[in-house]
Amino acid sequence: AAHNLGFRYAVGDGVKRDRSKAAMWFRRAATNGVVPSQYNYGKLLESGWNAPDGAKDERTAAAWYKRAAMQGHALASCALGIMQAEGRGMEKDWKAAAANFKKAAGRGVAVAQHNLGLCYERGWGMDAPDAVAAVTWHRKSAAQGYAPAATSLALAVGHGRGVDTPDWIEA
Repeated sequence: AAHNLGFRYAVGDGVKRDRSKAAMWFRRAATNGVVPSQYNYGKLLESGWNAPDGAKDERTAAAWYKRAAMQGHALASCALGIMQAEGRGMEKDWKAAAANFKKAAGRGVAVAQHNLGLCYERGWGMDAPDAVAAVTWHRKSAAQGYAPAATSLALAVGHGRGVDTPDWIEA
C-alpha cells in the first residue's frame, strides 16, 4: 500500500501531486523491503526531485539502488552502474559498473545493453576490448529502438569493428 501511495503522490493520481509525500511513502515502503520502492526512492534522491531546494543525495540514492539491485531489480542495476561509471555518490568503478550493466542487460534493459556494449567496445571494466561482444549488445539494444545503440551499431558495422567485413548498407 505504501508503494502505491508513493506512486499516486508522485504522479498526482487521485491526489494532489506532492513530492515530499511521494518520497515519504516510497521511503516507508523501501525501508520495509519493497524492491520497486527502493528503486523509486533512489530515483527521487538522485534527481533531487523530492527535496524542496532540489538538492541531490547521490550517495544515499546509490545505496538504495544497490539494495534493489541485489534483489534482482534490473533498472536499479542499470542506474547503479551509471552512477559507478560516472563516480557519482561513490568512487568511479568501471568493473562494478560493467557487472551491473551485464545484470540489467541480461534482463532486457536497452540502456544497460548499450552501456555494456560501450564497455566491451572500449574495454571499460573489462580485461580487454571485445568488438564482437560490443556489436552483439548494441544490436540487442538497437532492436528495442534505443537510438544511441543504433548509432553505435552503425559506426561499428560501417567501420568493420566486431563484424567480418565493413557494411555501410547494413549500418
